[in-house]
Amino acid sequence: LHVLSTTNPAILARNDSGGTGIRMQTDAGSACSLSFSDTDAHNQGLILYHHSDDRMQFNIAGSERLRINSSGNLLIGTTSSRSINSHVPRLQISGTDYSTSTFSIINNTNDNNGAYLFLMKQRSGSPGGSTVVQNGDILGQIRFGGADGTDMENPAAYIEAKVDGSPASNDMPARISFYTNSGTTAPGERLRIEPTGAATFVGAT
Repeated sequence: LHVLSTTNPAILARNDSGGTGIRMQTDAGSACSLSFSDTDAHNQGLILYHHSDDRMQFNIAGSERLRINSSGNLLIGTTSSRSINSHVPRLQISGTDYSTSTFSIINNTNDNNGAYLFLMKQRSGSPGGSTVVQNGDILGQIRFGGADGTDMENPAAYIEAKVDGSPASNDMPARISFYTNSGTTAPGERLRIEPTGAATFVGAT
């Protein structure tokens, strides 16, 4: 154990003009770990940082449960990011049964509020901004798809909310559209609910 050291490669604690912290240092390309064990089982809980590919790994009950890769993507149930519809999602959950392939949001308060999922859009180009969106901007999509034997790049159907009008303070005109796929690689719009609430069938046969 080396305290307040800036030269020894086994530094665990350091105090300098930048503040105080805990540091684990190893050879280039190796891993640093924090282990949680008892007399019956070693490394049942484990936090590892792999310098070879800059990933952080969390093990529980002796198995990896969560990983953050070098791109900052959070992976649960998988060890590598996967492209879906030409996107690599920031959060990926991959399971082998119903339970491990499901996530839930539960509101347990004793009132009339439910659980919420917010899909939002603004144009500042950085987190925390509130730059107004424009007519035609996609506010959010919920996509459905499946593997086609090659990949999972082509969506089967989706629900989309899009700005429809001129947004202003406390005024956000929008429509919702439903898209389905007749067998091509591009789903087509089938039903649109206008900002007025009127429903229009699009391309129906």
